[in-house]
Amino acid sequence: METGLSPSENIIPLLTIGLLVVLIFALTTIMLFFISRKKIAHQKIVNQNLQLKHQSSLIQHNLLVQENERKRIAQNLHDELGSKLNLVVMNLHKMRDGNWQDAFTQVLNHTNEAIVSSRKISHELMPPVLEKIGLIEALEELAYQYNQSQQIQIRLLCDDANLDFSQTQRLNLYRICQELINNSIKHGKAKMILIDIFKEDEQIIFDYKDNGIGLQSSSTSNKGMGTMNIENRVDIIKGQLTVSNNDPQGVHYMIKLAQHGTD
Repeated sequence: METGLSPSENIIPLLTIGLLVVLIFALTTIMLFFISRKKIAHQKIVNQNLQLKHQSSLIQHNLLVQENERKRIAQNLHDELGSKLNLVVMNLHKMRDGNWQDAFTQVLNHTNEAIVSSRKISHELMPPVLEKIGLIEALEELAYQYNQSQQIQIRLLCDDANLDFSQTQRLNLYRICQELINNSIKHGKAKMILIDIFKEDEQIIFDYKDNGIGLQSSSTSNKGMGTMNIENRVDIIKGQLTVSNNDPQGVHYMIKLAQHGTD
């Protein structure tokens, strides 16, 4: 009498076990798929919230910068132009009263000072060389002015004379450079700055390096107004900003932007 199972009877338990394994594997795969999708969706929402928060922060900062700029201009107009024009009026009253010689000289002096002040304020708003000649020439003039102080040396490199900047790009890159130089001197304690502007793969690269103390851990987490101002201006010209510590020391800013911007 045979006690073993037939081949067909042996296959049934194996098929059952196999089907259970496949079913468990399929259910596990489906669960992992939905868990993964849920995590991706959650991360997407988190990223969107962070992006919205960053954009909101940039907008608030931009409004604050504009308001501070208006206050600064109003203060300059009041202090530099207003006081000089008041002196002109006072001396005109002297002329009316018959004191011509001294009053006329004072009127000329104060009028010339008012003209100089108005030119200074106008230059701060829009440097003439930036509007008339171009960005590279304006940066060369800026570097020359700093180099004359002998407190820092700025080297500007630009081998391509055919770089084409829109008016918006010119103004914002110029302001970014001013802010970076100020940060290098005030916070980075740098003595040398290298600015290299060149074209690469149909993009304009603005490369800025200094030999200062570099980025500190606190500065990367707590952004100051200067850093936010730079980010805001990069966003305006639709550029890509990369910030890192330079090797062996200092900070490295790289901005990539399209050659033909729109105003």
